[in-house]
Amino acid sequence: MSKLFTKRTFIVVSPTARTSPDFPLKGIAGSTGRLDVIARSILTILQLDENIRKSIVFKALLMGPPNPPIVLEVHGSLVRGTYENEIKVIEAIRKVLAGEHVEGFSIEKVSLKKLLENLLNTHERVYYLRENGKEILRSIKPAKTIAFILGSHVDIPTEYEVIIDKMGIPRVSLGSISYLTSQCIIIVNWLLDNYGKHLWRLP
Repeated sequence: MSKLFTKRTFIVVSPTARTSPDFPLKGIAGSTGRLDVIARSILTILQLDENIRKSIVFKALLMGPPNPPIVLEVHGSLVRGTYENEIKVIEAIRKVLAGEHVEGFSIEKVSLKKLLENLLNTHERVYYLRENGKEILRSIKPAKTIAFILGSHVDIPTEYEVIIDKMGIPRVSLGSISYLTSQCIIIVNWLLDNYGKHLWRLP
């Protein structure tokens, strides 16, 4: 793995994800405001190569009822055990929302503005991944610490985008195709792993 991008943070903003543990484990998509999107994104981190996994922090801004905003954090270096599927991850999320201890998982009450301020203070580069951004291969700058903001199953609401833009966070794009959030994380990780190789040396 490159010595660049040794700390990577992915932030998913979900306007609908439920902020309490009172949901069943069946019919997750409908009963949780699409926490399944968050769980699938977390899985892409936990199932990566051991050395890469430990360098990644995942954050999800949950804005659904009844108690928004809540930031769910998953630190790859602190997670113990294995998570084979979305249900296992959802179980962990439900526990931490209920106040139980889950290694590597935590929650806190933080607004989007405060979350972004913290990111800008702790990361050399912060980008907003959006279809209408600049081409990612031509836009990413070298850094040891880097963060990406992503939407969930729906785009980030306009009022949140205004906050992101006012803070000077540049938009970068994987192209005009809309990928799943989890797919975006996989693609970005692959690009960062290969930064400096021939695919980045574009005319």
